[in-house]
Amino acid sequence: MASGPKCLVIDTDIARSAGGLDAQEGRSKSCRDFLTAVLETQHKVVTTEAIRTEWHKHQSRFTRIWLVSMVARKKMRQIVWVNPCKDEETPVAWLQDGAALEKERKLGHQ
Repeated sequence: MASGPKCLVIDTDIARSAGGLDAQEGRSKSCRDFLTAVLETQHKVVTTEAIRTEWHKHQSRFTRIWLVSMVARKKMRQIVWVNPCKDEETPVAWLQDGAALEKERKLGHQ
């Protein structure tokens, strides 16, 4: 029972473990097959600055190529935060104006 595309957070461990096309069994193959399925379906990946930094530090060669493909297909999104109970964040106006990716709204921004 499919219910439409989802936004997924993928742990750095998956990025590190994904093997190349020669990986035939175990964790490397499972992680590679999962990332390939994400690329070939309608699902997207959401990240934070911290997650992207970790990915870049630990990604496999396969994951580096996969990541370029995901960005090219516009399937990568950054997590943003807005608190509808804080008037100073102007949450309704922000949504109505297109929910721009503002630095101070990025999850993990300090």
